[in-house]
Amino acid sequence: MSDLWQQMRNAWILAGVQINPGATPDSIGRIEEKRCIRLPDELRDYLLVSNGMQEGEIDDELISFHSLDLIDSEWEWNEGQLASDIAEEPMAHCGDRNNATNCSHGFVDIVFADWLHNSHVYSLRLSRDGQPLGVWCLDGTNSKCLAETFSEFVAGYLSNASETANPWA
Repeated sequence: MSDLWQQMRNAWILAGVQINPGATPDSIGRIEEKRCIRLPDELRDYLLVSNGMQEGEIDDELISFHSLDLIDSEWEWNEGQLASDIAEEPMAHCGDRNNATNCSHGFVDIVFADWLHNSHVYSLRLSRDGQPLGVWCLDGTNSKCLAETFSEFVAGYLSNASETANPWA
């Protein structure tokens, strides 16, 4: 799996995107303790290799991947705002591949990237017990499951970033 994270890191470097050095296990642990949730191993592994892009950086498709600090600073907004902005129907698991809506607070959206300064965001959805529920694209009105796992999302991003940037097409 670390090859995938390294491949993404290398792609950013080749494109001239300024990235952050990897997060430390202690910094990840502090966020997990503060938020009372264990991040999935694949997200932890990614953050250890590359802690997102430097603030203000975007790729050629206008996507910005967030640092652990930015993920944490936006956490409260994600937990309440995203859920309240979208219709009040129970959310289905990503495996249903619906453009499901949600307002069930049995999950948390961890926003790890955005497109065009938060025009829409990419969120790893976790159940309260830390089980991944897919990677979702959210724009305040719509939600769409893009991948079952974070690694599946990253593989899709690396193979076709343009499609990732415009999931509503």
